Amino acid sequence: MKKLLFFLAFFLLAGCATKNAQSANSSEFAQICETGDAKACFLAGDEIYFRGKAGTKSQAFGYFQKACSGGIMPACGVLGRLYLLGDGCEKDAKSALLNYEKACNAGISDACAGAGIVYFDEDIGLRDDKMALSYFQKACQMDSSVGCGMAGGMYSAGFGAKANRQKALNFYQKSCKLGDKGGCKSYEKLKSGKF
Repeated sequence: MKKLLFFLAFFLLAGCATKNAQSANSSEFAQICETGDAKACFLAGDEIYFRGKAGTKSQAFGYFQKACSGGIMPACGVLGRLYLLGDGCEKDAKSALLNYEKACNAGISDACAGAGIVYFDEDIGLRDDKMALSYFQKACQMDSSVGCGMAGGMYSAGFGAKANRQKALNFYQKSCKLGDKGGCKSYEKLKSGKF
Protein backbone atom coordinates (compact mmCIF):
# COMPACT_ATOMS: atom_id res chain seq x y z
CA MET A 1 0.00 0.00 0.00
CA LYS A 2 2.87 2.39 0.83
CA LYS A 3 4.42 1.81 -2.57
CA LEU A 4 1.08 2.39 -4.26
CA LEU A 5 0.55 5.66 -2.35
CA PHE A 6 4.06 6.80 -3.13
CA PHE A 7 3.69 6.05 -6.83
CA LEU A 8 0.30 7.76 -6.91
CA ALA A 9 1.84 10.82 -5.27
CA PHE A 10 4.76 10.64 -7.68
CA PHE A 11 2.53 10.48 -10.75
CA LEU A 12 0.26 13.22 -9.45
CA LEU A 13 3.27 15.43 -8.87
CA ALA A 14 4.78 14.52 -12.20
CA GLY A 15 1.48 15.32 -13.90
CA CYS A 16 1.23 18.67 -12.13
CA ALA A 17 4.82 19.75 -12.76
CA THR A 18 5.59 22.91 -14.65
CA LYS A 19 6.16 22.78 -18.38
CA ASN A 20 9.92 22.79 -17.81
CA ALA A 21 9.80 19.82 -15.44
CA GLN A 22 7.34 17.94 -17.67
CA SER A 23 9.77 17.94 -20.56
CA ALA A 24 12.85 17.24 -18.44
CA ASN A 25 14.74 14.00 -18.29
CA SER A 26 15.99 12.74 -14.95
CA SER A 27 19.32 14.57 -15.15
CA GLU A 28 17.56 17.90 -15.60
CA PHE A 29 15.30 17.85 -12.53
CA ALA A 30 18.09 19.12 -10.30
CA GLN A 31 18.74 22.08 -12.62
CA ILE A 32 15.05 22.93 -12.77
CA CYS A 33 14.88 22.62 -8.98
CA GLU A 34 17.49 25.37 -8.69
CA THR A 35 15.04 27.73 -10.46
CA GLY A 36 12.66 27.30 -7.52
CA ASP A 37 10.40 24.61 -8.96
CA ALA A 38 9.44 22.58 -5.87
CA LYS A 39 7.95 19.74 -7.93
CA ALA A 40 11.21 19.35 -9.80
CA CYS A 41 13.02 19.27 -6.44
CA PHE A 42 10.79 16.40 -5.33
CA LEU A 43 11.44 14.56 -8.58
CA ALA A 44 15.21 15.15 -8.29
CA GLY A 45 15.19 13.71 -4.77
CA ASP A 46 13.06 10.80 -5.92
CA GLU A 47 15.43 10.01 -8.78
CA ILE A 48 18.38 9.78 -6.40
CA TYR A 49 16.86 8.26 -3.28
CA PHE A 50 14.23 5.87 -4.59
CA ARG A 51 15.38 5.12 -8.12
CA GLY A 52 19.13 4.90 -7.59
CA LYS A 53 20.16 7.60 -10.05
CA ALA A 54 23.48 9.39 -9.70
CA GLY A 55 23.80 11.44 -6.52
CA THR A 56 24.19 11.04 -2.79
CA LYS A 57 21.57 10.54 -0.12
CA SER A 58 22.50 13.92 1.34
CA GLN A 59 21.78 15.52 -2.06
CA ALA A 60 18.42 13.76 -2.15
CA PHE A 61 17.75 15.01 1.37
CA GLY A 62 18.47 18.59 0.21
CA TYR A 63 16.06 18.25 -2.71
CA PHE A 64 13.33 16.88 -0.45
CA GLN A 65 13.91 19.81 1.94
CA LYS A 66 13.42 22.29 -0.90
CA ALA A 67 10.33 20.43 -2.11
CA CYS A 68 8.81 20.35 1.38
CA SER A 69 9.53 24.06 1.87
CA GLY A 70 7.84 24.64 -1.48
CA GLY A 71 4.65 22.94 -0.32
CA ILE A 72 5.10 19.43 -1.71
CA MET A 73 3.71 17.47 1.23
CA PRO A 74 4.85 13.97 0.17
CA ALA A 75 8.39 15.39 0.37
CA CYS A 76 7.74 16.38 3.99
CA GLY A 77 6.74 12.78 4.70
CA VAL A 78 9.93 11.53 3.09
CA LEU A 79 11.93 13.99 5.22
CA GLY A 80 10.30 12.52 8.31
CA ARG A 81 11.58 9.10 7.29
CA LEU A 82 15.06 10.40 6.47
CA TYR A 83 15.38 12.24 9.79
CA LEU A 84 14.10 9.21 11.69
CA LEU A 85 16.63 6.89 10.05
CA GLY A 86 19.48 9.38 9.78
CA ASP A 87 19.58 8.64 6.06
CA GLY A 88 21.33 11.47 4.22
CA CYS A 89 21.22 13.63 7.35
CA GLU A 90 21.79 13.47 11.08
CA LYS A 91 19.27 11.35 12.98
CA ASP A 92 16.78 13.74 14.60
CA ALA A 93 13.54 12.37 16.06
CA LYS A 94 12.03 15.81 16.72
CA SER A 95 12.62 16.91 13.12
CA ALA A 96 11.22 13.58 11.93
CA LEU A 97 8.09 14.17 13.97
CA LEU A 98 7.68 17.77 12.77
CA ASN A 99 7.89 16.70 9.14
CA TYR A 100 5.61 13.70 9.61
CA GLU A 101 3.04 15.91 11.37
CA LYS A 102 3.21 18.55 8.63
CA ALA A 103 2.58 15.95 5.94
CA CYS A 104 -0.07 14.18 8.03
CA ASN A 105 -1.98 17.42 8.54
CA ALA A 106 -1.95 17.84 4.75
CA GLY A 107 -3.57 14.42 4.30
CA ILE A 108 -0.59 12.09 3.71
CA SER A 109 -1.72 8.90 5.46
CA ASP A 110 1.68 7.22 5.69
CA ALA A 111 3.07 10.34 7.37
CA CYS A 112 0.34 10.00 10.03
CA ALA A 113 1.45 6.40 10.58
CA GLY A 114 5.07 7.62 10.73
CA ALA A 115 4.18 10.15 13.43
CA GLY A 116 2.44 7.37 15.35
CA ILE A 117 5.57 5.24 15.15
CA VAL A 118 7.73 8.10 16.44
CA TYR A 119 5.42 8.45 19.44
CA PHE A 120 5.14 4.68 20.02
CA ASP A 121 8.74 3.49 19.70
CA GLU A 122 10.30 3.90 23.12
CA ASP A 123 13.82 3.69 21.65
CA ILE A 124 13.20 7.02 19.88
CA GLY A 125 12.62 8.73 23.23
CA LEU A 126 9.34 10.55 22.55
CA ARG A 127 7.01 7.80 23.84
CA ASP A 128 3.40 8.93 24.19
CA ASP A 129 0.92 6.11 23.67
CA LYS A 130 -2.14 8.37 23.48
CA MET A 131 -0.56 10.48 20.74
CA ALA A 132 0.61 7.35 18.93
CA LEU A 133 -2.89 5.89 18.98
CA SER A 134 -4.35 9.18 17.79
CA TYR A 135 -2.01 9.27 14.77
CA PHE A 136 -2.57 5.59 13.96
CA GLN A 137 -6.33 6.15 14.01
CA LYS A 138 -5.98 9.20 11.79
CA ALA A 139 -3.83 7.20 9.35
CA CYS A 140 -6.43 4.44 9.35
CA GLN A 141 -9.20 6.93 8.60
CA MET A 142 -7.14 7.83 5.51
CA ASP A 143 -6.94 4.12 4.57
CA SER A 144 -3.39 3.37 5.71
CA SER A 145 -3.15 -0.37 6.34
CA VAL A 146 -0.18 0.26 8.64
CA GLY A 147 -2.15 2.81 10.68
CA CYS A 148 -5.11 0.42 10.99
CA GLY A 149 -2.91 -2.50 12.02
CA MET A 150 -1.03 -0.45 14.60
CA ALA A 151 -4.27 0.97 16.03
CA GLY A 152 -5.58 -2.60 16.28
CA GLY A 153 -2.48 -3.68 18.13
CA MET A 154 -2.72 -0.79 20.55
CA TYR A 155 -6.36 -1.51 21.36
CA SER A 156 -5.58 -5.21 21.69
CA ALA A 157 -2.77 -4.55 24.18
CA GLY A 158 -4.32 -1.55 25.91
CA PHE A 159 -1.71 1.01 24.86
CA GLY A 160 -2.97 4.60 24.70
CA ALA A 161 -6.50 3.53 25.66
CA LYS A 162 -8.22 0.84 27.66
CA ALA A 163 -7.95 -2.54 25.93
CA ASN A 164 -10.95 -3.03 23.67
CA ARG A 165 -11.24 -6.30 21.80
CA GLN A 166 -14.01 -5.12 19.45
CA LYS A 167 -12.13 -1.97 18.44
CA ALA A 168 -8.99 -4.04 17.90
CA LEU A 169 -10.93 -6.44 15.69
CA ASN A 170 -12.40 -3.57 13.68
CA PHE A 171 -9.00 -2.00 13.07
CA TYR A 172 -7.37 -5.33 12.20
CA GLN A 173 -10.22 -6.14 9.83
CA LYS A 174 -9.84 -2.81 8.03
CA SER A 175 -6.08 -3.34 7.84
CA CYS A 176 -6.73 -6.74 6.27
CA LYS A 177 -9.23 -5.28 3.78
CA LEU A 178 -6.56 -2.74 2.81
CA GLY A 179 -4.19 -5.60 1.94
CA ASP A 180 -2.07 -6.03 5.06
CA LYS A 181 -1.47 -9.76 5.61
CA GLY A 182 -0.30 -9.10 9.17
CA GLY A 183 -3.61 -7.38 9.86
CA CYS A 184 -5.44 -10.43 8.50
CA LYS A 185 -3.47 -12.79 10.74
CA SER A 186 -3.98 -10.59 13.79
CA TYR A 187 -7.71 -10.35 13.06
CA GLU A 188 -8.04 -14.13 12.79
CA LYS A 189 -5.99 -14.75 15.94
CA LEU A 190 -7.94 -12.24 18.01
CA LYS A 191 -11.28 -13.43 16.63
CA SER A 192 -10.46 -17.04 17.50
CA GLY A 193 -9.20 -16.11 20.96
CA LYS A 194 -5.59 -17.13 20.28
CA PHE A 195 -4.18 -13.62 20.69
